[in-house]
Amino acid sequence: MKPRFLHLFIPIVALTLAACEAGIIDNAVPTQNFSDPVYWIEVSQTNFKVASDGGELSLEVYVSDNLPWQATTTDSWVTLSQTSGKGNATIKLTVLANETGEVRQATVTIKAREKSASVTITQEASPTFSVTPTSLSFGSEGGAKSLTITSNQVWNVSTLDWWLTLSVSYGSGDGTLSVTASENTSTDSRIAAITFLANLKVYTVSVTQEGAEDTPGGEFNGHAYVDLGLPSGILWATCNVGANNPEDYGDYLAWGETTTKTTYDWSSYKWCNGSNTSLTKYNTKSSYGTVDNKTVLDLEDDAAHVNWGGSWRMPTDDEWTELRNNCTWTWTSQGGHNGDKVTSKSNGNSIFLPAAGYRWDSSLSGAGEYGYYLSSSLNADYPFRPLNAYFYSGNVGASDGRRDCGDSVRPVCRP
Repeated sequence: MKPRFLHLFIPIVALTLAACEAGIIDNAVPTQNFSDPVYWIEVSQTNFKVASDGGELSLEVYVSDNLPWQATTTDSWVTLSQTSGKGNATIKLTVLANETGEVRQATVTIKAREKSASVTITQEASPTFSVTPTSLSFGSEGGAKSLTITSNQVWNVSTLDWWLTLSVSYGSGDGTLSVTASENTSTDSRIAAITFLANLKVYTVSVTQEGAEDTPGGEFNGHAYVDLGLPSGILWATCNVGANNPEDYGDYLAWGETTTKTTYDWSSYKWCNGSNTSLTKYNTKSSYGTVDNKTVLDLEDDAAHVNWGGSWRMPTDDEWTELRNNCTWTWTSQGGHNGDKVTSKSNGNSIFLPAAGYRWDSSLSGAGEYGYYLSSSLNADYPFRPLNAYFYSGNVGASDGRRDCGDSVRPVCRP
């Protein structure tokens, strides 16, 4: 006979199996996924903007699962307080001063396994400003000169000195500044300053100007003269007829005429009837017109005497020769005009004769290249020609010009 517990065991097993198939047992274990866990890395800030003088930044690093990480930088001007770690951390970023004059960028990268986070650091350019030259010097006649500005910022410029004029009062970046000095009529030199303000810093350009030459002479009838120590004792004017300054060209006058005109030719010449063979005054040859044998201008036809009065008159040919023989003639520039500086060999005093050229018909020719100056003397052999003085760079001499041309007049007088 079989035991009775066997009959009880079989139904219990059957019930248990059925319950499992129906899924109604509370402590059943579900199926699990055994793939790699998800991890990540983050930073507190992905972009920094830094001033040109640099500084220290703080960067928070967050890493999941306490993973190890490594940190690198692309540029040596950014240094890291640590280049590796594990889990969350704080990294100090030190940025050096930017002395390049240009904006620059660096990248810091934090990497954990295949994950990474990047931080961009942008640093401003260092402020740059310079001006050249740092000093200017002008002659007494004044003029214009330029300053060159090299900068990467806004700048302002000014001067407190009335005799200087600046082309601009402000700018941004590179630029050019024109500085104009007015004429200094005083014999004393003078100084000034041009001030630039950029990036709260002051930059100064010093300016000096020579004083006017102290005329070694005096005045007759309101016109200045210079004593050149000539054997004759003749005193030479400092300016041409019609000029206000020694370097000014002044008036152009035909020989024997005392006023300017628009056209210079024989048809407009005062002392002829339309040609050089119909002279009516100052003639030694009948083939050239009416003979009067005059070879030196009367004072009434002398442009220097008529325009300046007193004892002023035009120099004779002999007086021009005396000036050539007793002075050194040097081609130079004064007040923006070319000409000859005529310096006495005996006392060192000088006058300036501008190369004013000449007028014929209605045109001006040779200005800045040649000087043609009238004397009061006539060429007796060719009475349609006066005896003139001329000069150009490296050369000075005498010539006989044309009475109908417009030339310069430099007066002389006696004490």
